[in-house]
Amino acid sequence: MRGLRVLTSALLGALLLGACGVSGDGAPTPSDTATVTDESGYEQFMEATKGLFERAWERSQAGEYKLLFPGPEMPFPETEIVRFVTLSEKPEAWRACMVEAGWDVSVSSDGGMTPPRDLPYEQMDAYQMASYICLASYPIDARTQQHSAEQVKIRYDYLVETQKPCLESYGIQVSEPPSWETYRAGWVSDGHGGLSPDGAGNWSPYEFVHVSEDLWNTLNENCPQSPPDELMWPDGVPNGD
Repeated sequence: MRGLRVLTSALLGALLLGACGVSGDGAPTPSDTATVTDESGYEQFMEATKGLFERAWERSQAGEYKLLFPGPEMPFPETEIVRFVTLSEKPEAWRACMVEAGWDVSVSSDGGMTPPRDLPYEQMDAYQMASYICLASYPIDARTQQHSAEQVKIRYDYLVETQKPCLESYGIQVSEPPSWETYRAGWVSDGHGGLSPDGAGNWSPYEFVHVSEDLWNTLNENCPQSPPDELMWPDGVPNGD
């Protein structure tokens, strides 16, 4: 059922970066008050979340099995915010919510959200609705998606000093990292007081990693793709306050 994976970590990141307290160019708003907790930011988050399921519904209408959710016969239900989470917390929050609702889902080592094995198509509508409710119940706090200059340096040091040697210990050949000056120059103003990656700012030791699924899972477990939250927010992670 690999084709039924709802969201990979990359897609989840694109959704949330483009929705949680966003500007026109998809960058999250930076201030402590301009977060996804704002009405306009949350509305944009919900629009983006609904868009994922609406596109899945539209694609299914041309196939043999046509989804009902979220079409006219099975519209989006009302949802409530349970709590705000960081991007790294999102997959586990979704998994716990789905398990509580009775779905045997899992999260892969890279944050991919995976439905129950051999999920019958007859249950897809109920599954999709439950997945929507769980995603909408745990929105990302936009402040956790903004990078300050200090956080860019923390990320660079983590990639070069921790992640790169970790991958190399498994025999992975990693491209030569850019200098700090080049990497920093690749983070440009998003127009709202924060920084977004561009060019060299997108460098990652994982860029050319092509391995078996088992080794991929091992790498992601032992060499996480992102710095831990406690490094990025030593004074505590914003949580919708």
